[in-house]
Formats: sequence, C-alpha cells, structure tokens
Amino acid sequence: MSDDARAILRAVQAAVDAGDAERLGELFDEQAVLIGTAADARDRAAVLAYLADVAKQGGRLRWDYDDVITFHRDGAALGFAGFGEVVLGEQRAPFRVTILAFDGRIRSFHGSIPASAR
Repeated sequence: MSDDARAILRAVQAAVDAGDAERLGELFDEQAVLIGTAADARDRAAVLAYLADVAKQGGRLRWDYDDVITFHRDGAALGFAGFGEVVLGEQRAPFRVTILAFDGRIRSFHGSIPASAR
C-alpha cells in the first residue's frame, strides 16, 4: 500500500466532507477523465460539473477502503486501485476504484459498484 495513494484518497474525502467543489476540482488534473457509477466526464467542464454534484453530498458520502494496491509508480506517475465500500447516508455498497495520478493530481478516475451488488 502506498502512503501517496492513501494521501490522495484522504484529500478527496476531506474535500467531499467539506462540500468544497473547488478544492475537489483542484485534486483533478486539467486533462482528467472521470468515470463514475452514475456518469462519466470526458473534459474539464464535465469533470468539474460531476465533482460539484459529488461535493453537494457533503458528509453524507464517504468511501471506506479496506485495501489500496499500488500497481504503477514511475517518477511523477502513480497508479493504484482501492477496494472497499461507498457509503451514502445509511446505504452501503461494495466499491472499487482505479486512479492514475501525476504529481499528486488525478488524471484518470474510474470508480464503480460491482453489478452483482446492485
């Protein structure tokens, strides 16, 4: 497990907890692509709109990661996967994410709830 990966996940959670869409957006690279359970975002405007919706959940939304596995590290590039649960209010579901980050900013985010859990 990478401390750098956990730091990125903690920063995302802190921005969501604070309902801070601007801070959340700063964690994502200008070229970021975001694929989530509810939708995808393929350009900067769409990524920021998606993140604004996520930030509106504030303290109701959190991710509890049981396992974080680094699968790539090369200079400024860090690739990792997280496995655990997503929690929204009283609802819980299995969740998995893969993230590719450069210099600590997310360039690719792909998070999903397994189909068998829906």
